[in-house]
Amino acid sequence: MLYNYINVQCKKQNKIKVKVPRQTIITEGKEKEITKWQEQWTSSTKGAVSKLFFPYTKERMKTTILISAEFTAMVTGHGLSRSYLHRFKIIPNSTCPCGLKE
Repeated sequence: MLYNYINVQCKKQNKIKVKVPRQTIITEGKEKEITKWQEQWTSSTKGAVSKLFFPYTKERMKTTILISAEFTAMVTGHGLSRSYLHRFKIIPNSTCPCGLKE
């Protein structure tokens, strides 16, 4: 098993080398980064449409998604939806022909 040495500071300021498996360091680092990413994702005011599809970054990382132009347009809210077309004044209103708002 591969080990990395990490320095641990004691109360007396003596440094002790402790053997920690390499995979443990990698796993803990990934978990820390995903937690940080989730905090940033939650506190951000951007990506409202994407957050509807993916509220939790950890769950999103477990999901395999086939990315296509259509998927990206839908998740980012930049597709040719009626609300998007109305926003740029391409169509007169965002109401669906069936009478429902998008």
